[in-house]
Amino acid sequence: GIRRSLGEYILFCDGDTYIPTDSMEKIFNLLNKGNLNGTPLDKLLLLASRYHIPKTFQQKEPEIEELDDYIEKNINILAHDKINLDNFMGTATAYLMSRNLWFECRGFDENLIYWGWFDIDLFYRIITKYPVFDFEDFKIPFFHLEHYSDSKNRSLKKENPRKANPMIYPSSFFSNSENWGLFSEKLSEAYLFPIIFIHKGDSDYLTYTLRCAKLFNPQAEIILLGDETNEHFKSHGIKHYYYSEYEGEESHLFDSIFKYIAGKDHPGEPWWVHFVFKRWFHIYYFTKKHNISRFWTFDSDTMILTDLSKQAFKFIKFDCTEQCNGSCMNGLIGNSVIVKGYIDQIINLFQDEEFLLKQQKEFEINTKYAFTEMRAYEIFKQKAGIQTIRLNSIINDETFDDCICQQHEMEIEGGVKKLYFINNGIYLKHIPTQKLIKANSLNMSWVPVSFIKQVYDIVSEKKQIPSQQTLEKIFTQKYNDLPIHFFTIVLNGEPFIKHHIEVFKQLPFKWHWHIIEGVADLKHDTAWSLKYGARITDEIHKNGLSNDGTTEYLDTLKREYSENITIYRKEGGNFWDGKLEMVNAPLKNINEECLLWQIDADELWTVEQIYTARTLFINNPEKTAAYYYCHYFVGEKLVIASRNTYGNHTDYEWLRTWRYIPGDCWMAHEPPKLYRKIDNERWIDIASINIFKHNETEEQGLVFQHYSYAIEEQLFFKERYFGYSGAVNKWKLLQRQTHFPTLLRHFFNWVEDNALVDTVEALNIKPLALKEVDGKWHFRQHELTEQKTASDKTRLQIQKTEKKRFKSSQNILWIRTDAIGDAVLSASMLPFIREKYPEANITVVCQKHLAEIYEPSPFIDRTIVFDKKLLFDDKNYLKAILREIQDINADIAFNSVYSPKPVTDILTIGSVAKEKIGLEGDLSNIPADFRGKSIKQYTKLIKSEGKFKNELERHRDFLKGLDINSKDLKPVIWLTEEDEEYADNFFKIRNIVPEKTIILSSCAQFIIKYYQHYGIALSKICKENDFTVVAVGTDHEIERNQYNLNMIGVRTINLCGQTTIRQTAALVKRSRLSVGADSAINHIACAVGAPNVVVLGGGQFGRFFPYSPLTTVVCRPMQCYQCNWSCKFPRPYCIQNISSMSLSEAIRETLNGISDRPRIFFETEAIKDIFQGKDYWKWFGEYIKFMSADLIPIEKSSESTEKTIAASGKIETGISSKINENAILNGG
Repeated sequence: GIRRSLGEYILFCDGDTYIPTDSMEKIFNLLNKGNLNGTPLDKLLLLASRYHIPKTFQQKEPEIEELDDYIEKNINILAHDKINLDNFMGTATAYLMSRNLWFECRGFDENLIYWGWFDIDLFYRIITKYPVFDFEDFKIPFFHLEHYSDSKNRSLKKENPRKANPMIYPSSFFSNSENWGLFSEKLSEAYLFPIIFIHKGDSDYLTYTLRCAKLFNPQAEIILLGDETNEHFKSHGIKHYYYSEYEGEESHLFDSIFKYIAGKDHPGEPWWVHFVFKRWFHIYYFTKKHNISRFWTFDSDTMILTDLSKQAFKFIKFDCTEQCNGSCMNGLIGNSVIVKGYIDQIINLFQDEEFLLKQQKEFEINTKYAFTEMRAYEIFKQKAGIQTIRLNSIINDETFDDCICQQHEMEIEGGVKKLYFINNGIYLKHIPTQKLIKANSLNMSWVPVSFIKQVYDIVSEKKQIPSQQTLEKIFTQKYNDLPIHFFTIVLNGEPFIKHHIEVFKQLPFKWHWHIIEGVADLKHDTAWSLKYGARITDEIHKNGLSNDGTTEYLDTLKREYSENITIYRKEGGNFWDGKLEMVNAPLKNINEECLLWQIDADELWTVEQIYTARTLFINNPEKTAAYYYCHYFVGEKLVIASRNTYGNHTDYEWLRTWRYIPGDCWMAHEPPKLYRKIDNERWIDIASINIFKHNETEEQGLVFQHYSYAIEEQLFFKERYFGYSGAVNKWKLLQRQTHFPTLLRHFFNWVEDNALVDTVEALNIKPLALKEVDGKWHFRQHELTEQKTASDKTRLQIQKTEKKRFKSSQNILWIRTDAIGDAVLSASMLPFIREKYPEANITVVCQKHLAEIYEPSPFIDRTIVFDKKLLFDDKNYLKAILREIQDINADIAFNSVYSPKPVTDILTIGSVAKEKIGLEGDLSNIPADFRGKSIKQYTKLIKSEGKFKNELERHRDFLKGLDINSKDLKPVIWLTEEDEEYADNFFKIRNIVPEKTIILSSCAQFIIKYYQHYGIALSKICKENDFTVVAVGTDHEIERNQYNLNMIGVRTINLCGQTTIRQTAALVKRSRLSVGADSAINHIACAVGAPNVVVLGGGQFGRFFPYSPLTTVVCRPMQCYQCNWSCKFPRPYCIQNISSMSLSEAIRETLNGISDRPRIFFETEAIKDIFQGKDYWKWFGEYIKFMSADLIPIEKSSESTEKTIAASGKIETGISSKINENAILNGG
């Protein structure tokens, strides 16, 4: 029984032992510490002494509450057996040890299974090696429920030798054999279940996966449901059947109703999606015909490395096991009835038109996804309530691998899990525990057949390797001779295209250049430019080809380098069917594994850079693609000097190199996406496997020069082809600019972010393209000898430029004493302040914990931080902060807070700046008499008219008062490469899919905003979609967030107190959705472009939310709205009476797609009286009249009640909540 249990710790108790709830909680708290007095918990034994509850009380058969009450009142007088560890022989009312220790000492000696002996033996074996502790020392009491009379107890004490049995004294830490406690051979035969594979086609790896299954399971039936191409495996002792012969009524019905439902970028073909569903129908009819109840089934690329009959006991109590991160039914299937239920569910889903429509709508947004058998399984699992377990759970230091190319907390080497070969077994190293875990199987998706063969040869003893040797050499040998195939799509590439051949011809390895010339029609990837007025005119081409001399140059080039260059053109003046057709054109001629490298006509690399990049791929054969930074030229000597802005967006720029295998194909060009077909079934984006990141390539000097807007002819072309109106004149204006750095969007109106421009001299960049006095361009193909040092200097200079370090004639103070969300909203003004005062030194004064928000900002120079509590409690501290501010010698101090607190005025006035400019705000946070005195000290107060106005509107008013026109302000948070890398690693290490992740922030700065039903609202949605929920917040918010996480019922992670503000922002940026309170996290979500759902109360409705189309608000209108959180009720009903079903509806609709404006979901049934005859939109219009919003009433039965049974996690509800689609109204 113990061997088959799954707990991390084992607690042995006598049947008459009572452990109160309080003691159990203390035990868990003790275990959470990880060690006792410095001793790791898996290296010690805990024993429990006991207090005695008299039989006279027991005879009353008390309830638990009565028993607890009795203990509380009488514990000081109860009889107590205190364990004396100096002479104690090992008996106790309870033992606790880790499962690891249990297996290390090989458990109870099964020759001593007799009451009172075997626990003493175990105790003595453990104390020969490890220490023993008493629960009593940690104030954790256990109780013995007396059930014998006093005379009986005295008699037993005389007869029972357990207190001192000198015969039981083992000489060895181990007492049992290695196979102690295993079931008999007869039981093993009972667990001998068939192993079923199903496969379409004759993949090379089948030879090794099928042989491996037979090697380790010689007594089991190995069954392949295949076709005529793989029938030859009969000769390998495999039972082969044609899957096509196993059909029935359900499978024929499925064929008739199947629909291919997928996003436009999903790489799987319809036949493949059909087969991944249909295979389960074949399996069902096969098991039915052959009367098979239990069986094993695995993907056909899985190597089974164990006798499954000896593993079945671990999973026998479950309906089935799972792989694919819990999204597919694989492994042991407990009963074929489960499969029948599954295929019935598949049929039901394909007959549900509403469900299919929702799927299709989702894939219009998430274009890379499709409705497959995985999603169907997740729905079936939820609705059927089956009992499952992940097959890759670690049990008895063993696991079944989900995918060798994914980490799953195991050590990685060479792009795959590092394999340790010990006694013909394969082990993986578990990173958290550093233990070697035996691999009972390996899923070989995405690895070459040669790799699979090597593993098979080792485990079958056909090949010996030294201990600890890994398979890294198998990869490196394959890639040492690595050619490069460059490709360029071009129309009018002069003059920069002439640089490329001068570089390529000097490369010391095999290369080929594929050039695709001509006009790409404005379709598919490039259709985005049509909305800007893009057009193809005769001015930019000649009969579908270049008209600037590029065509003639390429013809000459082809004659000179006929073996190394292939040119692709459309005939008869035809246009290419978009750029996607252009990039796919060369692939039919690339018949070798290589590096595939995109080099646009205006992208310049050196010989050394290309050689270095190739070497990187050779030395890291697991890497599949590479991102690079570029120096993005917007003039002959002007370069974008900022990161993660226009020209260097790290989300998708610049992906330029891929490890190509014949058969790969382009699925998109803008941005580029090269996909690979896996196992004749699945497709995967090669760049999603294992990439070189920007910082990795930059460290090697791999930053190319991108002459995108370097000459007027390029702007002329883009003005027409991309619809950039007035591009030439705007570019000329930029070239006449004399003050740098400057904001690019000031000149290019198609640039919407805060990209900065500076000179090549300021950035220490050595251009590869030089224009001589005669107007001709000359190119440099090699790095200068000091280039690596120069590259480091350039990086530092870019950082300085982003920080705007100038010799300044002005010192400006930006005083923001408020909270995180306020900082994110008000940061939207900083680019405009910098633009108005380009040579000023700007200092932000903020709370200490907010400094990290401003540190990466390119628009400020420094911060002065303070501790808010100390500022009020310590006058000397306040004086010190004021001295530091006054040392700035500020010319202007800006206080843009609309609802200031006294501290805001104190610091602004105390700055003694020459000008003190503030906002004429309200008195919600400040006494009227104090404010009346302080405003007299301001040089200027800017008005912001209107009682109800959004905070961003207030910021626009402030800027307007400074003669700054800011038509569109958006919240801002700046992230560093380290922040982005943290988030990438978070998802990668934990094997979490960002698109399947919801961020939860249930808390806010003020507790009045707390809502208790987030977990309930999320539960069903998360279970249906297999979402992971990650809670974020401060360390004070751990418990409240955990309360909601416990209600959800899916994988959850509580990160409260474990992330910085920027790390949190990077997580939110990658996630599918943010859900939570009216708080900073959802302002951050708006800043990073993440959809968010906010539970919004009436205290300041419309002021802070909503303002972004990314936001969906859920609210309950009341007559007391705009109370400024001075709630007149015992609790804030406007928040806490919101139904979880209403929130759930809002979440579900937001997941289906965002709107072009904010959405407000509001409950109506019980509150119609507050509208007083007004239309909904007129009532809301009082608070949000400055903007447009979709108003969505939610009908809710007034008789409904909602009850949460926290103890059981169940929800009983009578709510009928739905969206009234006919009542969606345009507000404002």
